[in-house]
Amino acid sequence: AFIGWYDDKKITIDLRQSHSQVHRIYGISDYGSSSSSLVNIKLETGLNEDYYVGFNRATGINGHNDEADNEVTITKAYNTFSHSHQSRL
Repeated sequence: AFIGWYDDKKITIDLRQSHSQVHRIYGISDYGSSSSSLVNIKLETGLNEDYYVGFNRATGINGHNDEADNEVTITKAYNTFSHSHQSRL
């Protein structure tokens, strides 16, 4: 779930109500470089899991990534708060 980081650079899309959309997404190291740049998109499914879309730009704080350098990432996260779950990349 979102914990307050990058609040001004993220959006949530409810997949049950949303039609096709196009967004430009930037890496976290680009945060602040543009007023319209997104660094995270949450896709709400209405089920027990949601998905988060990001771009893992291999520069700045992410310059020494071990995987997914300069790639769009989709992370599946369970949205149940009663149990702890591991997210998947």
